Parts: sequence; structure tokens; C-alpha cells
Amino acid sequence: MPKVPSSRGEQGKTDKRPFKYIPKKPENESASQLKKKLRDTQRLLKKDKLGADVRVNAERKLKAIQLQLDELQLTEKEKKLTTKYRMIKFFERQKVTRKIKQCEKKLSEEDLKTKERKAIEKELKEHQVNLNYILHYPRLDKYISLFPKENGDDPEVVKRREEIREKIRSMMDKNELPDVNEQSYDTFDRAETSKSHKKSKGQEAEKAEQDDFFE
Repeated sequence: MPKVPSSRGEQGKTDKRPFKYIPKKPENESASQLKKKLRDTQRLLKKDKLGADVRVNAERKLKAIQLQLDELQLTEKEKKLTTKYRMIKFFERQKVTRKIKQCEKKLSEEDLKTKERKAIEKELKEHQVNLNYILHYPRLDKYISLFPKENGDDPEVVKRREEIREKIRSMMDKNELPDVNEQSYDTFDRAETSKSHKKSKGQEAEKAEQDDFFE
């Protein structure tokens, strides 16, 4: 007679493992959900007959929701700008890193005269400033290209670009930024180039959209 499967263990005891409750992670609220909460709380505070404790709690809740909404909007803006300028910053970083390597190669030559060495060192510093400009550009600002194809002579654009470059240069002089090490970017650049090449296949229709990065 075939054996019937049993739920009992080897010692004749039923396997009664306790059920473990795993709470779900709270979902991130969207901006529209937070705005709705904000309006509801504001309507509540407009009521005349409202207990002191209820009003205090509602005011605290209002501030917390407003803070959460502000943070979310800043995050969304940063993501949007990062996506929009990702490609132009990538190509500019490649261009600047090439110039840095060229300067470093020239400086490795033993027969350089003192005057030539100083000129190359000065040029190298400017390229390093440009690299940090790209890497540490204010995340919530519209990116101003180092090598613009259009409006390159606009006084306001030139002024803003130089203000940021001067700030970067000052931070570098005070060692407030990490040292520029080109070797640490080589692997990242190759990976980005590979990704860009893969995405470009079969995406000719998106060429017009990609041009927006260079506006």
C-alpha cells in the first residue's frame, strides 16, 4: 500500500511554523497626492471651531507636508536637468580629459624649458577647472556649456559661466574639491561610450530629441 504524505515531522510533530508578518514599505507619495493633503489640511485650519490640540497638530502636519513637497519638487527638477544635460556633459568631459592628457604628456618631456613648462602647467590648471566645472556644476541650474555652438558671446551667459568657473577655481585652491585624477574617469567614460553606442542602434528617429541636449 503506497504511503500517504504526512505533514508531521520525523518526531511525529506537526510543522507549525509561526507566520511572520512583513509590513509593506510605504510607497513614495507623488506631488499631486501631497498637494491634496496640503489643501485638505489648509481647509481644516480655516475652520473657526477647532480645538487647540487639533489646530497645533494640523499646523505641524502642514509644515511637514510642505517640506516633503518642496524636497520632492527639488528632486524631480534635479532628475529632469540631469537627464536633459547628461549627453552634453559627457561629451564635454571627454573633450576636456583629452586636453588634460595632452598637457600631462607634454609635461613628461624632459627637454622642456622653464617658460614652456609654466605655460603648459597654466593650461593644465584651466582644463582641470573645466573638468570640475562639469562634475560639480550646480545640479538645480540650467547647464551652461563650456563649448557652446550658439549664443557663445552672450554677455549674461559668459558672465555666469565665469562666475561658476571662478568659484570652482577658488574651491580647488582651498582643497575643497577632490583632486582631479583622470585615470578614475577612464573606465566610466568607456562604459558611457559603450552604453551610448548600444542605445544609438535602431534609434535614428530619436536624433532630433537628442539635439535638445545642445541647446
